[in-house]
Amino acid sequence: MIQPRIRIAELVNGFAVEGPGGGASRFGISLGKSLDQTRFQPQILGLWNFGMLYEKERLTALNEAGILAYAATDWQERNPYRSFWMAYQDLRKFFSSNAVDILHSHSEFGDIAALFLKIVRRRLILIRTIHNGYPIEWRKRPIRRLLLTNLLYPIFFSAEIGVNQAIVDQLDKRWIARILNKKAIWQPNAIDLNRFLGNTESKRALLNELSIDKDTFIVGSIGRLAIEKGIEDLLQAASLVVKANPRVFFVIVGEGDLRAALVDVAENLEISKHVRFTGARPDIEAMYGCFDVLVNSSLWEGLSTVILEGLAARVPVIATDIPGNKAILTHGKNSLIVPPARPKELAKAILEIAEDHNLRALLIKNGLETVESYRIEAIAQSHEILYQKLYQ
Repeated sequence: MIQPRIRIAELVNGFAVEGPGGGASRFGISLGKSLDQTRFQPQILGLWNFGMLYEKERLTALNEAGILAYAATDWQERNPYRSFWMAYQDLRKFFSSNAVDILHSHSEFGDIAALFLKIVRRRLILIRTIHNGYPIEWRKRPIRRLLLTNLLYPIFFSAEIGVNQAIVDQLDKRWIARILNKKAIWQPNAIDLNRFLGNTESKRALLNELSIDKDTFIVGSIGRLAIEKGIEDLLQAASLVVKANPRVFFVIVGEGDLRAALVDVAENLEISKHVRFTGARPDIEAMYGCFDVLVNSSLWEGLSTVILEGLAARVPVIATDIPGNKAILTHGKNSLIVPPARPKELAKAILEIAEDHNLRALLIKNGLETVESYRIEAIAQSHEILYQKLYQ
């Protein structure tokens, strides 16, 4: 007898992975694409459409590949709660005509939407992955954290996944989880390494577009321009670096609420001529090819997709000494690690790596070996085992 395929819905913020969706959305999309379609019927659902051109292209490509992809509603910056309620209502309508066995959320608002959907569809199996590496969820909303993270989620979610061990340990401390004997699961993020094979984009053309001389040493940063990414610390470090080595240039890729403030910081530090803010870009793979070093200056992380991408793209990495980064990196082996919020230490590491070709070569070699453990194919198989177990 042929067993029916298990219907899996990966729920992400949206398909703007170069912008608001970020690494968590990119992972959720990659996971859905990598599931064995002889045993699973993947669907990829986004809460919001953020109005970026490549969102539509990604949605179209997924649907043409036979994976149902759907963005619930438009994001309204000035009305976030209204945006959430509209997304939930659209998803509820979607579920009324599209059967789902397991709903796997990859964002905080996705978790809430999943909980509401469980109330109206009681047989729905819920899973959530916590991608944010801050020690506690909803750090600015303690009442929401008490009600959702500490009380309702352990009760209604069949599995909770942390992308690093620190998150798992934090989840296991909750008293409801202990009473119910529910243990969180460690499962790291992963990437599609094939994205970084055979990249033929011209580095010189990209540098010309950014008005950067080809003989400069380029420090790259990719990610949302948000407080947790520590970009101001990177700019403070940049002001020290360019005084010591005027050949060094900084390219900051990403969008976020702090963009205008960070541009002002660069101007006040008098380093605007050495910094480019590119905004969100669809050609991320090509951008890595422009970098001589990738810097992750985050104050907290879950498990950085950008770091994994940098390793896969053969770019040496400098990162901060935080749990999410240390889960991947070892100082002096596949990266240089510096304390968070310490611009002087970060500047010292950038200058060291800029001046030492042999060090860069060593970090690239070991980085490629490291990232082999984070192939999306292997992580997808681990999720398939979990899905199968929960569905039985």
